[in-house]
Amino acid sequence: MNIFKQLWILTLFYILGESLVRFIPSPLPGNVVGFLLMFMALKFNLVPEEKISTVSNFFLKNLAILFIPGGVGLITVIHLFNGNILKIILILLISTTITLLSTAFTILLIERIKK
Repeated sequence: MNIFKQLWILTLFYILGESLVRFIPSPLPGNVVGFLLMFMALKFNLVPEEKISTVSNFFLKNLAILFIPGGVGLITVIHLFNGNILKIILILLISTTITLLSTAFTILLIERIKK
């Protein structure tokens, strides 16, 4: 499928998510709502995976580049880290541990359900 058509499909779901959040108040951001809509469309085969695979794979392969603006944004507020670096490191360690444990338990649960 044409790359522009694939990109348009992804953009359409993003716009749908943003529009829904504007008209129906939600605690979720519009891009997350759009992502959930895309997930449901893929799950129920409303949008076949082949229709977005080329552009999606490109984004996944170049995902690291998308974190550069966030890193640059951190540099502009580096002064806020003064005196808080130990707290930040502690929070990062705890949140990473919780994420790893919850992922491991989720995988174990899914494997038990499949058996």
